[in-house]
Amino acid sequence: MIAIFIILSPFLYFFFKKSGKKRTGLILSLFFISIAIIPVIFLYFESKFYFKSDAINDLKIVEITLNENFEIIENKITGLAEYYQTTKLKISKNDKERIINEISNSVDFFVYDKYNFLKDSNNNKESSKIIAHYSFGEKYIKESYEKKNGFAPVLVMIILNEKSNILEVRRIED
Repeated sequence: MIAIFIILSPFLYFFFKKSGKKRTGLILSLFFISIAIIPVIFLYFESKFYFKSDAINDLKIVEITLNENFEIIENKITGLAEYYQTTKLKISKNDKERIINEISNSVDFFVYDKYNFLKDSNNNKESSKIIAHYSFGEKYIKESYEKKNGFAPVLVMIILNEKSNILEVRRIED
């Protein structure tokens, strides 16, 4: 669709120019080029439009709240049809210890040998929200998986290393 708009723009310009309506051709061609370019620019800069309120909403999905101030260190978004987002937050020592205790003292806590436990175990089956608490090496992970009928499954995972105050939030929709 984007390519069609970009290819169509010069044809519109030259068609209207030959008809004696150069200004109309210019306006229409710029309009179609802007329709094509604006979404591309937005997708390119989308990771820059991630704010603390967005991080709080992603953390709510995995039922985590931060009681103290935090800082967004990095946010990276990739994929067009599939959506992969990785965000790193610098959190306080108190929040880190509280979250690790929440995860490790959970009734369903277990040790696993890799990431994406819920994605691997569900195989894209339709399900209401499922939450898992586990550790992998020195990392504590809380993972939420939900697939509603007609929608892409949403996996949100937080990863917290016991030796760092960096909380990693991964959001996958595919």
